[in-house]
Amino acid sequence: MPAAVQFPLVRAQVASWVEARRACDICQTCQKSKGHYSLVFRTLYGDVPLQSPRLHRCPCQTGIAPATSSPLRELLPDHIAPERLYLDSRWASLVPYAAAA
Repeated sequence: MPAAVQFPLVRAQVASWVEARRACDICQTCQKSKGHYSLVFRTLYGDVPLQSPRLHRCPCQTGIAPATSSPLRELLPDHIAPERLYLDSRWASLVPYAAAA
């Protein structure tokens, strides 16, 4: 049940984040899309497949920034929820070394 609620919520949050970051920081024009790539955001309730857009650099930023950027790299740098990362680390610390090896 929590996964059924979480998946649409995460997708809606990601969509609003990307839309807010689509405008250039300097001139506020909408950056053109170069395409997208798929990524998987790992949460406690399962993996959420997402589409991460690649945006062209704005012409006003010549030489300042890379040719393309992904707004989701700033939001989800490791593609894993902090809660999941904590529990993975916690569970790994509780497993005896001989069993893990």
